[in-house]
Amino acid sequence: MSSMIGTYYLGYSGMSVNQTALATISHNLANVNTTGYSRQRVNTSELVTSDSVVGSGTTVESVTRLRSSMLDQTYRTENADLSYYEAKDETLTAAEELLGDFSTSTSDDSAEATGVQLVMENFFDSWEELAKDLSSTSAQNTVLEASTSLVDLLSELDSQLQQLQEECADKVYESVDALNELATQVAKLNEQIRMAETKGYTANDLEDQRDALVDEMSSLTDLTVNVQTDGTYEVLIGGVYLVRGTQTHTLVTAGDGSTSDPLTVTWAETGGDVEFSSGSILALLEDADQSAVQTIDESDLPYDFDPSSASSIGELRQGLNALITTIAYSVNDLFSSGTPLDGTTASGVLFFVNGDTDTEAGLSIGNIQINTALAADSSLLAVSATGEASDGGIATSIAELASSELLAADGLSKSGDDYYTAVVSWLATKRETTEGLLATQESMVNQTDTDRLSVFSVSMEEELTKMVAYQSAYSASAKYLSLVDGLVSDIISLIK
Repeated sequence: MSSMIGTYYLGYSGMSVNQTALATISHNLANVNTTGYSRQRVNTSELVTSDSVVGSGTTVESVTRLRSSMLDQTYRTENADLSYYEAKDETLTAAEELLGDFSTSTSDDSAEATGVQLVMENFFDSWEELAKDLSSTSAQNTVLEASTSLVDLLSELDSQLQQLQEECADKVYESVDALNELATQVAKLNEQIRMAETKGYTANDLEDQRDALVDEMSSLTDLTVNVQTDGTYEVLIGGVYLVRGTQTHTLVTAGDGSTSDPLTVTWAETGGDVEFSSGSILALLEDADQSAVQTIDESDLPYDFDPSSASSIGELRQGLNALITTIAYSVNDLFSSGTPLDGTTASGVLFFVNGDTDTEAGLSIGNIQINTALAADSSLLAVSATGEASDGGIATSIAELASSELLAADGLSKSGDDYYTAVVSWLATKRETTEGLLATQESMVNQTDTDRLSVFSVSMEEELTKMVAYQSAYSASAKYLSLVDGLVSDIISLIK
């Protein structure tokens, strides 16, 4: 009787296994356009018993995902680098557009133009015109207006760049919150996958969801994924666990990026800094750092803008800070030695002053303003060396600062105009270099993703071919079972 049951089971096992295979193929085809879906394959084995002359049939061992952990890790590493360059390129492009908004421009209808270089030219030209007629109220007012325009323009440019850095800081907060949320979701899926596999169920679709979340996390930071024996993931950043089984470590963001309140991302449990090595969060942290913008003391001049060390928007702001500060200190040195036309002593009177309450802090792009006493009475301008109306020596000396090499860029002495050109050129080169790295990295990510897809994506043609094969095998098993049933019926009829 057991032999007869075994004969029946041969056909049944063939039908059952091929039915499972057909259901798996149907599932694959249903998700042919589902992003992140990994095609599944039925793994079978023969049934063998020691007391049987013939085979005992077949059985389904497992339904597995076709996935390459090595390609997944490679993709995530490359994707983190790509996101880093994307964030860098976005910030540098925004900074270049800001400088473009402040660039020199002219129209056919008007001689009026805007731009840092033009405003500097107008500033020095106004002093040259004043030297021709020291008593001219119009010329005096023009000096004050040109000076105010120069200060306001550079101050506004710095303010816009600072706002760009603050936006980067805001994005760090948003990105860290997103990373914490993704980590929580991965931990929940770890629990569901562990429970399913413990009960002997297949958790392939849950694993696809988990891999999609980890891929998303890789755009925020470089991470390492370890697969545990119970099917759960361990996700690490800089060697520290972000996700471990069903547990997560929380990242905490603090500060705004300013010198007094640095922007930091730490582990909530230990307080230690998170060691980002790539990803968009690292790029945003770098660009949000305002610590490079420092007050420049007169003793630190001439300032040397070194492009090799300029790696952030903060360095760009400091370069512009040095420009206006150097001009202010240089003008003050000359102006303080001059005398107004009314003959009063003007020694020590400064043209540019610190507009903040902390007057001991020195001059910087954020606090420079015109001496309010001069703004109220332009006749107090100390532009004469002797107090005589015919002596415009001080005004002339200030005008000549336009061609003086007051600053340096990469070790080379520069006039104010050439220095600004060097700073702008550095930014353009920096952005072009980043764009090149971005394009290269994008190609690498696309190639790696293509390699991954060749492993886990669903091929409709391949699945349909397998469907025909499994369908034929199912029909053959069904015919065999029908034949055995007929033979058994004949034997029973003979016995009766």
